[in-house]
Amino acid sequence: MSTNDDLELAAWRTAAVALAELTLEEIPWNDPDRRGLTSFLSELRNDAALIDQYSQWRRRFPKLAAGMVHARLRAAERACRLAGGREGV
Repeated sequence: MSTNDDLELAAWRTAAVALAELTLEEIPWNDPDRRGLTSFLSELRNDAALIDQYSQWRRRFPKLAAGMVHARLRAAERACRLAGGREGV
């Protein structure tokens, strides 16, 4: 993977984790979708599974995956400006 690919992957992971965690906060504890979201979060924390998940999302939901990356990178740029130039995703 190139540096740009690594950056996109890290940005997507951050956005996907946030989205899954927010969804888990909102759905009832007995919702059957919790199991799938919990499994998804576990995969995002495993590097090999993460790459596979990101590849699947890019194939199945290309606009959503690109939007998640773009939004996270923009948020990192804003945070960097507010922090006086420190970088981070």
